[in-house]
Amino acid sequence: MNDHVQSVIRAFDILRVLAARTEVSLGDLAAETGLPKSTASRILNTLMSIGMVNRGSTDGTYPPGPALASVSPQGTSAEVLAGVAKPYLSELTAALDEDSAMALPAGDALIYTLQIQSQNPVQVPDSTGHRFAPHVVAAGQVWMAHWPERELEDYLSRPLTPVTPKTIVDPARIRELCSTIKTAGYGWAFDGWVEGVSAVAAPVFDSDHELAALLSVFGPSYRFPGERDTAEVGEMVARAAQMMSRHL
Repeated sequence: MNDHVQSVIRAFDILRVLAARTEVSLGDLAAETGLPKSTASRILNTLMSIGMVNRGSTDGTYPPGPALASVSPQGTSAEVLAGVAKPYLSELTAALDEDSAMALPAGDALIYTLQIQSQNPVQVPDSTGHRFAPHVVAAGQVWMAHWPERELEDYLSRPLTPVTPKTIVDPARIRELCSTIKTAGYGWAFDGWVEGVSAVAAPVFDSDHELAALLSVFGPSYRFPGERDTAEVGEMVARAAQMMSRHL
């Protein structure tokens, strides 16, 4: 077999493993593809140079890169979305010193699938794996803002359950909130999910301009947003979501 063809096959073997995983070590990658570690490492370096692979937060690990989502048939799968989102969330956490997360629509609820924690000694609860009604959290409200009118009307016609005294359940207020979110490109929620926790979120769209995910940053209300301008923080999260959208 031509060496160049064999190299392409090996590269695709590696990409298949990466597309199905949030992050993989060199050892596991070599074991799953049957390649020597030296060969896998050489191919990984090439793939990193074109954005197909990223270097992980832990030494020796490799998450999918943003370019992989554009060619993978699983381009909007939860695993690939997590791989694409992780660098953007890490940057947001580093810049704002608060936890950031990605949430995905899951039926009539929202589920958080990835959370990057800050180094603050006082942190918000880990939301990974938890499901929320859309009206309760900032990410859910941003999701609602992009629903078709009939879907929004149907949701608002049901009795909405408050989680805290500040959870917004009034349909008129939610409609106003959705309109503000559509105009601004992001949305804030204060104390709606947990008393004393504030959050901001922005939407991520796939190549078909459908909402694929939501990026969010949240922290204790006494320090977040703190003295920061809410518009500046919201626009920062929105920019990260826009950049992620361009890779999908």
